[in-house]
Amino acid sequence: MLFIETRKLSCWTILYVLIVSLEIILSPQPAFAVSMDENFTIVIFPDTQGMVSYRTIIWESMPQWVADNKNSENILAVFSTGDITDDSSSSSWAEAVTGWNLIKNAGIIYVPIRGNHDAANFNNYFGPTYFAGKSWYSGSIDGSTNNNYWIKFEAGSHKYLVLALGYSPSRSDLAWASGIIAANPDREVIVVTHSYLNMDGSRTYEGNAIWKGLVNNNPGIFLVVCGHMHGGAVYAPVKGTQGNTVHQFLFDYQDVGDHGDGYMGILNFQPSIGKITTSVYSAYLGKNDSNGAFTLNYTTPLACMPKTCISLGNSTCGSWSDGCGGTINCGSCSISQICKGLYTAIKSIFWNIILVLYGNDYSIGK
Repeated sequence: MLFIETRKLSCWTILYVLIVSLEIILSPQPAFAVSMDENFTIVIFPDTQGMVSYRTIIWESMPQWVADNKNSENILAVFSTGDITDDSSSSSWAEAVTGWNLIKNAGIIYVPIRGNHDAANFNNYFGPTYFAGKSWYSGSIDGSTNNNYWIKFEAGSHKYLVLALGYSPSRSDLAWASGIIAANPDREVIVVTHSYLNMDGSRTYEGNAIWKGLVNNNPGIFLVVCGHMHGGAVYAPVKGTQGNTVHQFLFDYQDVGDHGDGYMGILNFQPSIGKITTSVYSAYLGKNDSNGAFTLNYTTPLACMPKTCISLGNSTCGSWSDGCGGTINCGSCSISQICKGLYTAIKSIFWNIILVLYGNDYSIGK
């Protein structure tokens, strides 16, 4: 026997619940109103040269914090801005590898790049063999060095391609990079390089070459990150030739405090609300630099791909949003679809009434 404790409630309240429930259930709803992809984080290691070569305790605090906070911050990748060591000595390179191994062993994507201080020995320590067995490592310009290389990874429904360009790439290097982009048209592109921006937001000599030879003409590039020029953090958004926004960042703290004080750039991607928030944090000092706090509008630079009735599901009928500002008509609903919808509606209405009448204070038994 089914019994429910009763309370007095006006007919008007019950009628209101019925009407609202029907409106919610019977109104057509788009399959994906917003992206449901979870937030994720990319960490930037600005030019670490002074810390790696002279203040190892500060340097090691950076990768240790990343490894410790991998899950809580959902850290997917760490990018370098080059100048990994200052003196390029064997002891400095060994220390650099010690720190990067913390990232590697934590299962986080790692992207060290070659700065002008690194030219002599970079590939002895961070050449292709350092990436052996990593499915996200996609290759380099010549197969034997990592002077210029690329990786790819996914975050929810977003597919990314990262071009890791060493100091002062040549025209042929940039042509190679453009070819990589052309061969992967479904990927959003991030460029990580050493010299690109000045502290006033203008581009360096190397930056102008990269802009003209790669970034300006490839609308899939939405983010460029660099170092080289000292002084802190700079954000300088700019429009490409096709009206696309390119978010340009400089992170370089090497002459701040004690060889950089362990400051890291932190980019938190929030696809569900179309934002990227940035901060600059030192685990060594336990504090932020407010000058690195920015909020960016983030939408995929790729052309919108309209949804189809098939992609919405085999049982879809009626009119729906295509996700790109249009509407698709998936045909008339069959009797079985209508009956299924009515059954779901009646069941939902019933439980809505019960919850309004009794909240959680009811009992059901036999």
